[in-house]
Amino acid sequence: MKKRKKIGKTITGFLLSAVFLTMFLHGIVSVWSLFSMKRISMDTNRELGKKAAEDAQDALEKIAGEQLQNIAKEKAAYIGKSFTEVTAYVHGIASMAEEIYENPQNYPDRIVLPPQPGCRGLSAQLLKSWKQKEAAWQNQELLKLGNIQDLLIQYNANNEMVSSAYVATGSGWLIQADSIAYSKFNHQEKEPVFYEAETRQWYQRALKAKQGEIVYSDVIADVHGGGDCIVCAQPVYHKGKVVAVAGAGSYLDTVYHGVLKTAVGENGYAFLVNKNGQIMVSPQKEGETAAKSYLNLLESKNKPLSDICRNMTAGQAGIERVTIDGKDVYLAYAPLKELGWSCATVIDVAEVIAPAQESHRVIITLADAVGDNQDAAIGRMLVSFLLITICAAVIISILGAVYADRITDPIRRLTDEVKTIGKGDLEHRIQIRTGDEIEDLGEAFNSMTSQIKNYISNLSEITAEKERIRTELTVASRLQADMLPLSQDAFPGRAEFELWAQMTPAREVGGDFYDFFLTDEDHLVFMVADVSGKGVPAALFMVVAKTLIRSRMKVEPDPAKVFTDTNKSLYENNRDGMFVTAWLGILTLSTGDLVYVNAGHNPPLIKTGGRGEFSWLDQRTGFVLAGMDGLTYDQAKLKLIPGDQVFLYTDGVTEAHDTGNELYGEIRLKSRLEKWGEFPPGDQISAVWEDVQAFKGKAEQFDDITMLALCYKGDGYQKNHGLADLSRMAEIEDFVESILKEQAVRQVSFIKIMIAVDEIFSNICRYSKAKEVTIACKAADGKIKLFFEDDGIPFNPLEKPDPDVTDELERKKAGGYGIYIVKKSMDSLVYEFIAGKNRLLLMKIA
Repeated sequence: MKKRKKIGKTITGFLLSAVFLTMFLHGIVSVWSLFSMKRISMDTNRELGKKAAEDAQDALEKIAGEQLQNIAKEKAAYIGKSFTEVTAYVHGIASMAEEIYENPQNYPDRIVLPPQPGCRGLSAQLLKSWKQKEAAWQNQELLKLGNIQDLLIQYNANNEMVSSAYVATGSGWLIQADSIAYSKFNHQEKEPVFYEAETRQWYQRALKAKQGEIVYSDVIADVHGGGDCIVCAQPVYHKGKVVAVAGAGSYLDTVYHGVLKTAVGENGYAFLVNKNGQIMVSPQKEGETAAKSYLNLLESKNKPLSDICRNMTAGQAGIERVTIDGKDVYLAYAPLKELGWSCATVIDVAEVIAPAQESHRVIITLADAVGDNQDAAIGRMLVSFLLITICAAVIISILGAVYADRITDPIRRLTDEVKTIGKGDLEHRIQIRTGDEIEDLGEAFNSMTSQIKNYISNLSEITAEKERIRTELTVASRLQADMLPLSQDAFPGRAEFELWAQMTPAREVGGDFYDFFLTDEDHLVFMVADVSGKGVPAALFMVVAKTLIRSRMKVEPDPAKVFTDTNKSLYENNRDGMFVTAWLGILTLSTGDLVYVNAGHNPPLIKTGGRGEFSWLDQRTGFVLAGMDGLTYDQAKLKLIPGDQVFLYTDGVTEAHDTGNELYGEIRLKSRLEKWGEFPPGDQISAVWEDVQAFKGKAEQFDDITMLALCYKGDGYQKNHGLADLSRMAEIEDFVESILKEQAVRQVSFIKIMIAVDEIFSNICRYSKAKEVTIACKAADGKIKLFFEDDGIPFNPLEKPDPDVTDELERKKAGGYGIYIVKKSMDSLVYEFIAGKNRLLLMKIA
């Protein structure tokens, strides 16, 4: 190893050989260099501080924009959800009122009391218009409508957005549930004030609405002094006419205190704009965004603000930077689709970038402090240097000139090359060959530069890889959600059942899944399954299992056979030992017959026979799918009647735990379903989900949560059952004919249907050897559906080949033309042999 020189020896040689003049000049150069280095250091620190502040400001603005946009969307979604619930309440009030008008004999007489002075509790009250002279107890319409008062109170109590719920009759009566009965009296009178519903905007709009249509009023003043409000209303029809209007009022003050008053940063706020550009609710008392009746943002002289308002009234969402009341602010907005309004959130730009500006100020302050310390150090060094120079001038005046450049030049070159690297040129290498510590320092800088370059390269690769994985997981989560059918769009127009399902994965993607579909007009398949494990492997296995089951079920609707075949396919090449628990059922809609099979899954909860209690479906379960080769599965049967319910779930529900590791449990699930048993399937699932979340609290969700709820409502058929005897032909024809005439079926369709009835019933009587036969018929959604069910010998008439209608008359064989005519005249025919009986289903578009 080459021996290195020591800087100490070089300095000693310099001191011994430098002359006074060279020493003096060197001192001047050194001091100048120090001041130059100080200036460079100060400028660099200031530039770095400015750049750091700008980068921090950009990052803060981006984050604040995203957060502000999310706040606007969350507030809009919350308000929209609340008004959706209000809409549902009004629809429920109108539906019950129509039922009372339609069937008054089913309801007892109930009196609604007028408002009571001083009453501040929630109560139902009766008001009348000035033209109504009849006493309440004499009015039969009012006595029957009195049965709706409990529903009005319940709706008012269950939603903070509802300030009052009511039904106003065309005859001048108003049944209203609210908490301000005390305000409905004049100061001089003891009798309640009159209420003229027919003059109110919401009542007038409801009169023009169609049956079942929901309307909203503009912002109006509450006649009882409760403040500004908005009213949701629906007409109540009876015999084709509007006889009353159901409604629910919501104070805008409730929207402000419940949603808009929540903080947006330190000085931010939120406000609502209606579809006409007017600010309806705002915490600002003055200024461009105050809630003033004469202010319309569409007409604002602030052009950027009016442009934003046009986007808001058009139902768009976004975020803009704009000047309001002389302040630079960010304004995010999101639509309230139910009302046609828009929710906006505002925050000062200064508040967003304040941390970055403060950081910049601190950096500059520190740089100034460092400069002051450098000045002091340079001053002390200068005094010392001058004293030493004067004392040593005589000795080193000659030798100083020789060694000055030898010492300072490598340092200067090293400084210059380090500055080159500092400007971002990581490819540059220091070339100094002094043979001493300066050369070692240059090599150290070269090594450090290489390490920094490698670190930046590795960091970029790691960041890119993480972003790629995150993007792929996001896409996988969206694709998995798209594979599951949507409950609300699955079966439009089907009245035989109501079904809802929901799957929430524990990670970006999960292994739970559900499915439901119709194999034909009369058979509904529904299932829930749980793949072992979590994440991407479970999601991929879930796709394979779901695809196999669905494809096999459509080819051969035999649940036990489908599970047997699926188990065989999944077991092959299952090297990771994954498995699936699954429950599948196929429901015959016309009879309520449910055939089901269970492969190691949680038994469903079921409510049958009109009972209010749920119980677990008792069945011996089979082994899990993909767990063992050569397995066969058994299926079981159950008869559902209208009103029966089935609730399927995965163990993510019952095994959810709180922060104390207590499980949600099956008993809790059963009790909750019995509490919410009268809810529609969608509301049942929402209630269970919210209850699980409340129970879980801040504990992490460790497993996927999947639920499916089904309510069987019946097939809607009118049926005729009796002997399979041709003497009943006239009875059967009269039965079908009465239904067709009631539905005003077109003559062409009427004739074709009656020919089909005659042909099929006569064939059953003559050839099937059946003892009894059932004929069922119903008309719905522009379709006539019939089915014939007999206990005769199994025979599928659809497999009978069609006759050759091109043969000459004398060559045509007898028989076969009746079924052929039925095939050609009907739009759909389906045959099945189920529960030991033949069943032939026909459908004709009326």
